[in-house]
Amino acid sequence: MSTDLWDAERLKGIGFVMSRYSPHLREGHRIRLQCEGDPCTTYRSATDAPSGTITNLARQGSKVFFTLKMDDGSTRSLNNYSVNPDDCWEVDPNYIDTFRGHVLEDRARDDDSELYRMLSKKSEHGEPRSEPHGEPRSEHGEPRSEHAEPRSEYAEPRSEPRSDEIAALRDQLQEMGDRFRRADDENKIFRETMASTVRHIAEDLYKSSKGEPIQFSPAYIDGFDHAFRNGDDRHNFQDDGHADRYQDNRQDLDDRHNFKDDLHQDDLDDRHNFKDDRHSFKDDLHQDDLDDRHSFKDDTYAGSAKRFRNGQIEPSSISYNKLQSDEKCTDVTE
Repeated sequence: MSTDLWDAERLKGIGFVMSRYSPHLREGHRIRLQCEGDPCTTYRSATDAPSGTITNLARQGSKVFFTLKMDDGSTRSLNNYSVNPDDCWEVDPNYIDTFRGHVLEDRARDDDSELYRMLSKKSEHGEPRSEPHGEPRSEHGEPRSEHAEPRSEYAEPRSEPRSDEIAALRDQLQEMGDRFRRADDENKIFRETMASTVRHIAEDLYKSSKGEPIQFSPAYIDGFDHAFRNGDDRHNFQDDGHADRYQDNRQDLDDRHNFKDDLHQDDLDDRHNFKDDRHSFKDDLHQDDLDDRHSFKDDTYAGSAKRFRNGQIEPSSISYNKLQSDEKCTDVTE
């Protein structure tokens, strides 16, 4: 990964993080210095980065300026547009649930205000104007009776928003909050799982380089393939109802299959090559055995008829094949 301060991907990442949190910051929120995943970070890990509490906050349009009192007692002045790794920040992960609750409260308050304005605007279509003293007047300035019928069919007294609509809206917000919490939990579990998986794979690579047997990778491959064949991961994923993430998961599965096909083809090629070598080796060995065997037979039978001490050939030592061959029998009898 590039460590260039002005790398486009880096600027996009930290810009997304700080711009996402900036509109909802308030005094008392917990902030952690630097952004997790920033290639220019100066800390060894995200857990080593210090945290603090916002004590003072000011806004100028979309810009946010705040003072952060660190846990060690020092103070830092930060904003939401610096690209310096030491001045980048994010909400403390241990505080994220509280922060999310504040965001939902702000949205509910804004939605209630918007609903109140909409209903009030509807009632104002037929509501008569009042004099400063509050006495209702007609269009011609004459006092209007309290029991006079409204001139407009839209006229109705100003009232608070309907409680059932607000309750329904709050239920929807609660459901959205639950979905966000589940998504955040799943994302946390996914990151921890990926980090653990990479660690075990690195351990297998290290063991393999030393010639030691590996343990994690074979078990992981078998478990993953078994789960995929049974459809567990796919069905569990579909139950979440997130089409985009399902599509990403399908893409991951496609990539895995492509990799598996390539690996399988390599294994097949290696296996066939080994098989060919094996057959070739077997043929060589077989040929050597045949050569040795024929050579041994030739040494044993060709001209090897036994003779008595007086030089006469022992008839019983001449093979039947030698007797059938005139040339060889001649050699033997000479």
